[in-house]
Formats: sequence, C-alpha cells, structure tokens
Amino acid sequence: MLFLSNSKKSGFIEEYLRIYLEKEISIKKIYTSAEDFLQILHLIDNVRLISYNSDLFSQSTGLFDESSNIFGLGNPDQLSLELKFHKASKTASFIDKFLNWKNRIAKCELDNLICVGRDDKNMEIIFNTDSFANRIDVKAEQNNNGMFNDQYVEEALANKIGL
Repeated sequence: MLFLSNSKKSGFIEEYLRIYLEKEISIKKIYTSAEDFLQILHLIDNVRLISYNSDLFSQSTGLFDESSNIFGLGNPDQLSLELKFHKASKTASFIDKFLNWKNRIAKCELDNLICVGRDDKNMEIIFNTDSFANRIDVKAEQNNNGMFNDQYVEEALANKIGL
C-alpha cells in the first residue's frame, strides 16, 4: 500500500509507475474515517460485512432474525455478507446502516466492513476497516534539496507513538 499525502500528485505517480514498471497502474483512495468516506461517496458498488463470532445471525444483536445454526451444522467459523449494486445512489437509510455497522465493529460485534463506491468524478473509493491505518502527522523540515532527515523523522515518529 502506498500512502500519498498530496492526492493531487497521484496522476504523476500513477504515470511514473506505469512507465517504470511497464504495467497498468491504478491508484485508489482508501478512507480511514467513515464520515469522510460518506461525505465523498456518491455511488455504491459493493458492501461486504464479515463476522468471525457468528453475530450476524444472532437474534439479539444480529442483522437477521434467523438462528446461527440454520443448517443444523453448528455455528459457522465465519459469516460474510456481500451486497453488490450497479452504481446505486447513496441514501439516508444507507448512511444510517453504514454508521451502525461501523459502530458495531467498534463494539466487536462485527469484524470487518468494506465498501467500494465512486465519488462524484466516478473515481473508485474504498472504505475497509481491516486495512486502514490512522494518520500520524510529524513536523519535519526539508533540507536544501527538498529531502527530510530520515533519523529526525524516525525519532519524531517514535515520540508520537510512544516508543
């Protein structure tokens, strides 16, 4: 995964990597905040929920009013639900459910939420609770060549995260 602090440079990086690697390259935006993602989301292509503790089907906290042992085989090790759409428009009901699912992940009732959609420019955007990292800002000055001092940045990052 490549993190770009300036998304305006993604076109340049994409073209550079395409030429250097001689392969088609696509840079996709992955959001760490549900609210930021929902603000930019215009169309929904795919939503996937994953639970390793079988709570998707429990009657008290589940999404469905069914038993977790619906086939008489015992509880499954993993349940996943994938919803595919053809560029469905974002609705108030979708926003409410999405935020509810995000909160259920924070409570460990669900394990992962992935949403793939499109912004108003039809660029693919992704929200994935399983693969995002929080951004940590470190202030560092560039030298005359526009480069950062590696050791200073490492030390500043270590201080920020408490190492």
